[in-house]
Amino acid sequence: MLPYERWLLIVQTAWRSDRQPAPFATGSYQIGITATGADGTLRIVTAVYKPHGPQCAERAEQEAANGTVTYTTVTDTTVEGSYDLEFRSGRVQGSFTAPMCLLCAPRPTSPSCLD
Repeated sequence: MLPYERWLLIVQTAWRSDRQPAPFATGSYQIGITATGADGTLRIVTAVYKPHGPQCAERAEQEAANGTVTYTTVTDTTVEGSYDLEFRSGRVQGSFTAPMCLLCAPRPTSPSCLD
């Protein structure tokens, strides 16, 4: 992380009532609206804007109030897609290619911020 870095965190949470695996899936998802897949998997997507200050300290974050996230490609290592999101301060649109991150994966043991 670098001083004044800005992050847009997009998260897809998936679960199944029968406790079977709930894999990450492609598709378009409305922010904050639970969608049920054909296999019974429930999914919800959230997005948070997180600005950081001069010493990498987090500043007030904003959660997207509305919008859509579309996942076009999902592999074991990469997620690609686009977003059209509304925040209190405005609307943002764009595309992304990001590493696949699993919530159950261990967190880094030390911060990576450079002073």
